[in-house]
Amino acid sequence: MKNNTLLRILIGCLTTYGILSWVNSQTEYLLIAIIASIGWLVIYYYLIKRETFKTVFNFKQPLQLITLLVTVVVLGWTNLTIDRPLSFLTSPYSIHLVPNEEANSIEINQISVNNESIALETFNDSTDWSYKETLSTTSTSPLTLANLTNESVSISFLKTNTSGKVSIYRNERLIKTVDLFSTTEQEIKIKVSRDHLLLLIPAYIGMIGSVYLSLLTLINSLIRKKQVKLPGSTLNSMTILYFSLPALFIALFKWIGLANVSIRPQLLAGFFVLITTSEIYLFKKCHTDNHQQARNWCRTIFYLLLWSILMLIMMQVIYFFPNLDVTMTWIAHHVNLMFLASTIILGVSVLFFCFFNNLILAISLSSLVMLIVAIANYYKMLVVGEPIYPSDLSMISNIDEIIGYVKNLLSPTLIIGLIVVIALLVVLSFICRKGFKLTMKLRVIFFAIFIAYLASIFYYEKSPLKPLVNSTVYFTKWNQLNNYQQNGFLFGFITNLQNDLMIKNDHYTEANLQEIMDYYTKKAEDYNESADLSQQPNIITIVSESLSDPTVFNQLTFSEDPLPNLRQYLETYSSGHFLSPFKGNRTANVEFEYLVGFTNSLLLEGTIPFQQALSSKPEIPSFISFMDQLGYTSVAIHPNNAAFYKRSQVYPALGFDEFLSIDKMKHLDYIDSQKYVSDQSVFDELYAELEAADRPIFAYGLTMANHIAIFDKKFGENTIEVLDANGEHNTEMETYAEGLKQTDLALKEFITKIENYDEPTLVIFFGDHLINFQSDIHEQHGYIEKDTDALRAKLFFETPLLIMSNMDDFQIENIDDVSPIFIAPLILRELNLPLSPFYVFLLDLYEEFSVLHNNFKLDANQNQVDELTEHQEQLLLILELIQYDILEGKEYTLSSFFTIPE
Repeated sequence: MKNNTLLRILIGCLTTYGILSWVNSQTEYLLIAIIASIGWLVIYYYLIKRETFKTVFNFKQPLQLITLLVTVVVLGWTNLTIDRPLSFLTSPYSIHLVPNEEANSIEINQISVNNESIALETFNDSTDWSYKETLSTTSTSPLTLANLTNESVSISFLKTNTSGKVSIYRNERLIKTVDLFSTTEQEIKIKVSRDHLLLLIPAYIGMIGSVYLSLLTLINSLIRKKQVKLPGSTLNSMTILYFSLPALFIALFKWIGLANVSIRPQLLAGFFVLITTSEIYLFKKCHTDNHQQARNWCRTIFYLLLWSILMLIMMQVIYFFPNLDVTMTWIAHHVNLMFLASTIILGVSVLFFCFFNNLILAISLSSLVMLIVAIANYYKMLVVGEPIYPSDLSMISNIDEIIGYVKNLLSPTLIIGLIVVIALLVVLSFICRKGFKLTMKLRVIFFAIFIAYLASIFYYEKSPLKPLVNSTVYFTKWNQLNNYQQNGFLFGFITNLQNDLMIKNDHYTEANLQEIMDYYTKKAEDYNESADLSQQPNIITIVSESLSDPTVFNQLTFSEDPLPNLRQYLETYSSGHFLSPFKGNRTANVEFEYLVGFTNSLLLEGTIPFQQALSSKPEIPSFISFMDQLGYTSVAIHPNNAAFYKRSQVYPALGFDEFLSIDKMKHLDYIDSQKYVSDQSVFDELYAELEAADRPIFAYGLTMANHIAIFDKKFGENTIEVLDANGEHNTEMETYAEGLKQTDLALKEFITKIENYDEPTLVIFFGDHLINFQSDIHEQHGYIEKDTDALRAKLFFETPLLIMSNMDDFQIENIDDVSPIFIAPLILRELNLPLSPFYVFLLDLYEEFSVLHNNFKLDANQNQVDELTEHQEQLLLILELIQYDILEGKEYTLSSFFTIPE
C-alpha cells in the first residue's frame, strides 16, 4: 500500500511538472502555467480514485498499450513541443566577444542562436560596432549576447587580411581566443547548457503521462458505459506494437522535429537505432500464421519509410561534404521537410517495386539512382559552383563529354565504392528474390497512385499538394544556392521545375508595349535619317573560354606576363572591361546577353534561356538576325558537341546561316593533353570563313582550350612560374597561365592577319568569365558570394574586352566596364549604321547604366547605383517588359521592334 501511494505521488509530480512546463513553454506566463497545473492536480485526484494503478501501467494489456500508442501518435501529430522547460530554473548567462588590442578589424557575417540566424543590424547600436553587410569593429569594445539560458550559440567571422584576434567569454570565464589572421578557424560554437536535458526529458514524460491517463480514463468510461469492444483487443501486445510501428515511426520522427534544435541530431540517431532494433525484435516475437500477410505489409511499409529517410540524409551528407556539422545543422532544422522529401524517394522505390515485384531490388535501384544524382550534383558544385538544375537534364545525352570535364577530379575510391555497392545490390536482390510479392492488380493500383503522387509533388504549383509544399518549402527564386541549401537537393531541384525564366510584371499589357514600340520606332526613324550603309565591315566575335587577367591578383608573382600581346592591343585599339554576368560558368548565359541583348539580371536565378526558352523558338531577335537585314552572311564556330546548351537548335534560331561544331570544323589541332581543340584552330577556322565569304560576314567563334578542369601538363610543360605571398609555387595558376600564353600567341597571329587584310574588318574579343579554381585563390583575394559592393566584386567578373579594327577612323572611347548587352549597339553606333528601335532603346539605357549585373549596377560614370532615379526605374521596366514579351510573353514586339523601321 505504501509503495502504491509513493508511486501515485511520483506520477502526480511528474505529470504536473509536464503540464507546468508545457503551458509555460506555450504561453511564457508562469501564473497561467501554475493555474493549469492546479487544474491538472484536481483531475489527477479524480483519476486515481477511478483507476487502479496496478492495471493503469500494465502495458501487456491491449487496452493500455493501444491507449499509450494512440497518445504518442496524437501528440506527435498535434505538434506537442516544449521548447524550454521552466526557463526560470536555468541561470542566464552572457557571451562576450572582446577584440584584442592588436586586432586591426573584426568582421562577423553570421550569429546563430539555436542554429537560427539573428539579424546583425540589431547590434548596430552596440558601442563601436557597426553593421553594413557585416558586423564589424576596429576597437576593443566587446559585443555582448545577453540573457541566454538553454541556447547554443554559433558565431561566424569573416577572415580578411586585416583580421586580428578575438577572445570569447562566457560570463567572466574565457572560453577561447581565436586568431583570425593566422588560423583557418572562422566559426566558434558555444553548446547548450548541460541542465537542459535533465529538465526536458521529465517534462515530456510527464506530459505524455498526463494525456495517457486522461485518455485511458475516457476509453474505460466508454467501454463500461457503451459495452464497446476495443479494436485489436484480441491481439497480444507484441503484435499490436509491431502493427503500429509505421504510424509510430511517422509520429516520432515528426515529433523529433519539434525538439530543441541543439539535440535533434542526437535524438534522430537514437531514434533510428531504437526503431530498427524494435522492428527486428518484434518481427520475431509476433510470428503467427493468422496475421502473416499483415505482418509482411507492415514490414514493407516500415523499411520503405526507414530507407527513404536514411537515403535522404545520405544525399545531404554528399551535398554538404565534407562539412558534416553543416549536414547535422540542416537535419536539425528540417525534420518535417526531410519527411516530405523522403516520400519522393519512397515513391520512386514503390514504382520500382511495382515494376520488378522485388522489394530489395526496388530499394536498391532507387538508392542507386539517388546516390548517382547526389554524386553528380557534388561534382557539378565542385567544378562550376552551382547545383544541378532541371535544365541540365537536356545535356544527359552528352554524358561522355561531361564526364570528360571532371574525370581528373573523380576519386578512384568513389568509383570502386559504387561498383561494390552495385554488385552487393545485385547479389542481395538475387538472394531475396522470393520475398514479399504483390499481385498484378495491386502492382497496377500502386503504380498509378504513386505516379500521380510524384507528379503532384514535382509540379506542386498546379496540384492539390501546393498548400502542403508551400508550408514546408521556402523557395528563394533569386538565390539558388540558398534554395538548395535551405530545402535540400530534392526540393531545390523540384522548385526549379516550377521556375519560369521571369516573373510576369503587372504592367505587361499589349497597350503598354505598343506605346513603347511607337515611341522608340519614331526615335529610331529620326536617328536613322543621318545613318548610312557606307561602312559594312566584316564583324568577327571571339569569345575566349575562361580568359581573364590573373595578374590583377597582387599577391601572386608571375615570372612573365601570360598576355603581353593582348595587353598591347588593349592599349592600341578600343578596349575596356567585359563585365560577365557570372563567375566560372554559364557561358550560354553570357552568349545570351551578348547576342540577344537581354540581361541575366532580370532572370530568375538558375535559369538557362538557351535550354528553357530559345531552343523551342523558331525565331529569336538577335545581333545576328539584325546584321542579316543589312545583307551579312553569318557563321558560328565552336569546337565542342553541338548539342551542349542546345546550341544546334538555338544558333539557327538566332539567325546563323551555318554552325560549325567540332564534327564540322576543318582545323582541329588539340592542346598537348588532347583534352580540347586549341584556340589556334578556332582562329584559323574563323580566318578561313572570312576569306571564303563573298559578302560581309558576321563570324562568331567560341573557344574551348582554357575550359575547366585544370590539371598537370594540360598544355604541356609550364613555362611561367607563379609564386604566392609565401614564395611557394601555385601550380594550378601556372597551368592556367600557360593556357593563356598559348591563346595570346594565337591571338597575335590572328590580329596580324586582320591588320593586313584587304577588307574592312572588326574583331570583338573578350573572355566569357573567370575560371573556377579548385583552390581558394579568388577567396584569398576577397571574393564574396553575392557581393553587392561593386568596387570589390567586379574584379571577379571583369575580363579583357578588345574591339579591334583595321579601319583608321574606328574608335570607341571610354568603354571601361560594360555589360554584354551594350556592345552591339555601341559598335553599330560607331559604324553609323541604321538602328532598330530596340538598339536605340539600349543606347538610351546605356546613358544611365554601363553595367546591369545580378548583384549590382554601375551608372554611365562607373559609379555604383544604390538608389534608382524615376527615369532609371522607367528604363529598367521597359527592358523587363520587352524581355518578358520575347522570352515568355505573347511576342507583341517581335514583328517590328527589332528590325530597322521602313
